[in-house]
Amino acid sequence: MDMHAYEEAKNRHLALTFSQTSATLALCHEKAKDLCGGQVEPLRYQNKSSYLVHAGPKLEFTVGFFLDSVEISPHAIVQAGRTPPSRFAAALSARGRVGAEDGKGMRVYLWKRVHGVSYGEFLYGIPSSNAPWVFVHLCHSATVLIPGAELETRRQDFNTRLQALPAYLDLMFPGAIEECIRSIDSIFSIGMIMFPVDELILNIMADPVTCHVNGIANWASGRPYPFGMYFHIIYWLCGDGRAMQGWGTFNDQEHKWNSFWVSFQAKLGVMPKDIMENVVSAMLAGAIIDYHGTTMLLNTPRLPQGVYECADHKQTHTARFIHLVLHLKQTI
Repeated sequence: MDMHAYEEAKNRHLALTFSQTSATLALCHEKAKDLCGGQVEPLRYQNKSSYLVHAGPKLEFTVGFFLDSVEISPHAIVQAGRTPPSRFAAALSARGRVGAEDGKGMRVYLWKRVHGVSYGEFLYGIPSSNAPWVFVHLCHSATVLIPGAELETRRQDFNTRLQALPAYLDLMFPGAIEECIRSIDSIFSIGMIMFPVDELILNIMADPVTCHVNGIANWASGRPYPFGMYFHIIYWLCGDGRAMQGWGTFNDQEHKWNSFWVSFQAKLGVMPKDIMENVVSAMLAGAIIDYHGTTMLLNTPRLPQGVYECADHKQTHTARFIHLVLHLKQTI
């Protein structure tokens, strides 16, 4: 992807974000300077519904401006007070707002900058010496504590979603849904982690030379999930999926898949058998729910070709993941 296309994508996201708020780029920059002093530098890649800048005398902080319509996870904010701090989750603190108070403003959050090249930058061709290897491994923060009432609500929600899955999935993945429903209590007993789903994947930051993951640049919309439930997102890290351009395959995609499974099984092998079974069940449940969601997206009338192509490849890779997990479950 050339830099022209990258700039187009960034400008498109910025235009969409600021069309929904009374805040302006100038107000955001002024707020960042008030908070951190020094200079202000926008991130090279911008997500939808937010605007992020680096700020401070040495650009050592990140300031995030989020539309009022964006739900900020309270668990992301709690990261700031956790001891010991997570290796991957930057401490996030609320710092007021900019713009109007009528739901058209932006909430402001501050955290310590995570250095590296982001997955979003990598996709859009910003140079890094060893980029294809950077995003092989999934990362997540330390376990987060969820209040009992919220944990039960989330368990019931996932159970309801599993119960509502259509019969065609039973034909594709025999016994998988029944296994997930039977294991739902065990899945939610293995611990919850903050996980960077959806656009947060674009905020994974890694060292461009060593390829080690440094952290997540923006955890504000992260959500807690049972450990393993969103591991199928590895498909996105093994290919080049951009909604407007469709899907591209990395030359070493097969090696990436194999690297993930070898590393994962090596780590999983040190767990007690019952924990291993619960983690694999969580992997299965998350993948099946996402597979059905992608099927519904593919059935949307007049879906743009690039979006359709990305969703189609996502579905293919998620199905492959499900079959691999079913095989893994038989070997435990």
